Amino acid sequence: MKLYSYLALVSLTITLLLTMSTATPSNLGKVYSLWHCGVDACMWEAPVNTSYLDWVVNRGDGKPTANLFIFSFLNPINVLTQGVAAVPPAITLQLVQYLQSKGLSVMFSIGGESWSGEWDDALGKDPVTLGLNAAAIAKQFGVGIEIDYENEASTPKLDAFVKAYRSVFPMDNSTSAADTSLLTVDTGAGTGYLTSVSLWSAKWLEEGLINWINAMVTSSPYGSLPDATQYWDEHLTGASWANIPPINPDHLVVSLYSCDGSPNCDSFKGTMLQQTIGWVGQQSTRGISFWAGGCAAPNACCNDCTGLEQGSETYLG
Repeated sequence: MKLYSYLALVSLTITLLLTMSTATPSNLGKVYSLWHCGVDACMWEAPVNTSYLDWVVNRGDGKPTANLFIFSFLNPINVLTQGVAAVPPAITLQLVQYLQSKGLSVMFSIGGESWSGEWDDALGKDPVTLGLNAAAIAKQFGVGIEIDYENEASTPKLDAFVKAYRSVFPMDNSTSAADTSLLTVDTGAGTGYLTSVSLWSAKWLEEGLINWINAMVTSSPYGSLPDATQYWDEHLTGASWANIPPINPDHLVVSLYSCDGSPNCDSFKGTMLQQTIGWVGQQSTRGISFWAGGCAAPNACCNDCTGLEQGSETYLG
């Protein structure tokens, strides 16, 4: 290869890397996010080809389907003991930057139901180092962090984790905020499940320590809009019986299944997704998250969701 050709190639490579690493974050004034489990039940050990995400980065008109992609999950005890090395091998910097270059913000979710015990172990040992290590991961990959702690016993210890993370990345809720400034918490669909998580989340919201909460899905897809809003309204109105105050609608992201028997993946008209977009607009809540892209379990895979793509066009424009 001639010298000038080699230098041109090096220059092009550097330009592409700089473009990817400095991609403009999504405007998350409206959240339309997708939890993704890769191809191996959320373990992220098996590599994911970018072509598998074609429907995520392009809904058919050149715009991405989602504006926030959440890698699910990181093991909390590994985050404490291994730091950056806790990130599973299939979650690569190249894959993160690819998504960001396509206009998506990116977060890593720590926990999940299967690793609630690992959360307890890690929080019991050193919640401050756990939060600082999460921040180190966020810095290394240029991503935000989601707390998915599906238990009750150690919720107060999460306070040290949240404050440790914020000591590295202060709160920024502007439309131009870097992904690393994003810190969110998953709660129960309503306040009756993971009640202590809702209680502490309301406190963190009031103190400006987290960006929003994700009201997770129930154990099965909702059959009607009232089935869902009975839970979502609990966050908006608060729960006096548990001293949980009402939260600002802008702090609530509601969630739907995108597979597991839900038609939201395959169609749009007449689905819960279409109705939820209307409710979110009326209530002025922050947005919608979908569980889950990829394969949340060996026989529960979800890809090429035309329903989510059409919903994206309706909601995000």
